[in-house]
Amino acid sequence: MKYQVLELEHYKLHLINTNKYKKNILSVCFKKELKKSELTKRIFLANILNESCKKYKTYRDLQIKCEDLYELNSGIYNLRSGKINVLTANINLLNEKYTEKNMFKESVDYLCELLFNPNITNSKFDLKSFNRVKKYMTDDIKSIKDNPGLYSINRMFNELDKTNPISYDISMNELNKITPSNLYEYYLSVINNEQVDIYLIGEITDEMIKIILDKFKFKNNKFIDIKSYSRYKVTKLKTVKESLKVNQSILRMAYSFDNLSFFEDRYVSFILNYILGGGSDSLLFKNVREKESLCYSINSNYNIINGLLLISSGINKKDYSKTKKIILEQISKLKQGKFSTKEIKNGIKYYENYLSTTQDTIGSALDMYKSFDYVESEPISEKIKNFNKVTKKDIISLANKMHLSIIFLLEGDNNE
Repeated sequence: MKYQVLELEHYKLHLINTNKYKKNILSVCFKKELKKSELTKRIFLANILNESCKKYKTYRDLQIKCEDLYELNSGIYNLRSGKINVLTANINLLNEKYTEKNMFKESVDYLCELLFNPNITNSKFDLKSFNRVKKYMTDDIKSIKDNPGLYSINRMFNELDKTNPISYDISMNELNKITPSNLYEYYLSVINNEQVDIYLIGEITDEMIKIILDKFKFKNNKFIDIKSYSRYKVTKLKTVKESLKVNQSILRMAYSFDNLSFFEDRYVSFILNYILGGGSDSLLFKNVREKESLCYSINSNYNIINGLLLISSGINKKDYSKTKKIILEQISKLKQGKFSTKEIKNGIKYYENYLSTTQDTIGSALDMYKSFDYVESEPISEKIKNFNKVTKKDIISLANKMHLSIIFLLEGDNNE
């Protein structure tokens, strides 16, 4: 793949040229620092831009037009990555050589209608679309406890540090402040002021680039210098228990780290996590689930954005103390080096295979190139080399930098 960035006056055009896929994806991203007070409004904006526009008055009109454009797949959504909030508008379309002439231009025209010609009257969003979006966002907020997994992890992050962006969530209070008029004002601030990055991936022609340059004009948008990281600091252990009317209890434990090097953060952490709870051969799976039969499920995950290693398990309420004890024993094994070099090799092989497949689909390939802007990243070949440098000594050293920051137990109704 050939990657090129055109730094224009008010936006960057990222071109990922390859003949590997039969499709193209055009992705227009508006980026700014995440603010808690704006999150609900930003998600509302993405939702309402998907509902209708001036040219296509209803959602059905939008769907009919997409069908005319050879089943064009389009969507506007809000992506959060640590400190960064990205409003993204995507179209995923067949390459024009498999359809007919001017299909790329017509597809870009459609995207521009969604983005730049919303359903506005008298400086207000269409009331019918507005009320529809508000209703299903209200339903989402009210039903959060119907998803215990999501609810428990949101509560854990909130208890860990309310000021960290990862703990932010949509709220009824902020939703009720939104009106059709102030939402339109916010829309204008996004379109006219935020950093813009446009990505085009697939087999790219000069004509396609010309169409993009002709269609996308920005006057005041400025570049920002911010990375995604919103790292949690090492804190004293906090234990929180909360009851909810569900059958299964959910146990979550979060570990933070002292002074990670780049190599530890990007490579050693992932191999450590694989050995601890990354699969069916992991310490947690073998000793907590299989040997002791204490849980329905258990795994661990390292989040590079917030620098936390998260352990999650579905358990019976009565087994909380014993489960916690055995989990802590597995952490102790890591610190003492009680694991084999075979487990390290399996972890390295897992990530080699994973990295080798990141370009199998056009969507995952695009995500990889987008990540270059959010976190410092390296080419796949370099990543594979670095994973192969991880040693047992590295893992033991990193394990001894782990600090348990929070235990969050969402207690279910019974022990069945």
